Amino acid sequence: MEISKISYNLNFKPINFKGKKADSSNIATKDLQNLPYATPTFRINSLSHALSSFENKKLLYEIVDGDLKRDDGIILNVKSSFLNTFPLKFAASKKPVLIAICGESASGKTTLNNAIKRYAKANDAEITFLNTDNYFKDISEGIKKAGSFDEFLKTGYDLDSPESFYVDELRENLIALKKGETVLGRKYQPDGTGISKKDALEYSPNKIVIVEGTISALDELRDLFDATIYVQTDDETRKERYIQRALKERNQDEIGALEQWNYIYKAGEKYVQPLKDKCDIIVNGEFDEEYIEEIAEKLSHLQKEN
Repeated sequence: MEISKISYNLNFKPINFKGKKADSSNIATKDLQNLPYATPTFRINSLSHALSSFENKKLLYEIVDGDLKRDDGIILNVKSSFLNTFPLKFAASKKPVLIAICGESASGKTTLNNAIKRYAKANDAEITFLNTDNYFKDISEGIKKAGSFDEFLKTGYDLDSPESFYVDELRENLIALKKGETVLGRKYQPDGTGISKKDALEYSPNKIVIVEGTISALDELRDLFDATIYVQTDDETRKERYIQRALKERNQDEIGALEQWNYIYKAGEKYVQPLKDKCDIIVNGEFDEEYIEEIAEKLSHLQKEN
């Protein structure tokens, strides 16, 4: 079952503690057995684990329910299976929790990521941010031979294909982060040179690791994530955003930017859109950034087992 703007059913039935907050003094074994998120996949190992999971699920349902009631809410769809399992995963995890932010080019992934980043900086939140664009393969020699980035694309180079990324290297880095290890990752220069440097960016195994990019929810990577978010925006808005970014950040001319957009549009249909239905949450890419920070503040109260 999925929860969406059109139809949703929040089947959350909290345990009755007779007006008291759930804690070790008023929760019984029979209550733990009746928790709505207990599944064969995830087992409750301790009382504190169960209590944290209970509070997490309650918080998530409140956030989703509140968003769905807003005219400017951002949640377009959320899988009930995610709402049932993520609270328990988060409470149980002793290592970093990995979250993917996926979507087509210029859908709003980076804007969403940056809003969370601003919240993290302002509140000293333990969040690591990794952009999968840094794992583009080095194409500097090809660009030199072709004369420019735009001319290189005309040779048939498939920019958004998973084959154009160091996917295996990214997977190794994510596995290391998930184990709690500090990682040295790639850095790709988005200035038209196509240069990719190995071991150039350091990533710390913080409590939350957010991985943003078109390939973050690939089949080859998705099993590593505890939550996957897909950002969706209409094509005209994406086109306008993409061209402006190409002109300002990638030293492209308008004709080249338009030609690349036509490619990007088709590549998005081929490589990125199929990932949407596999993601846990679909959000609207046109949002109020202050509202994103408000949601981040609420999510900061998610609890882990003591």
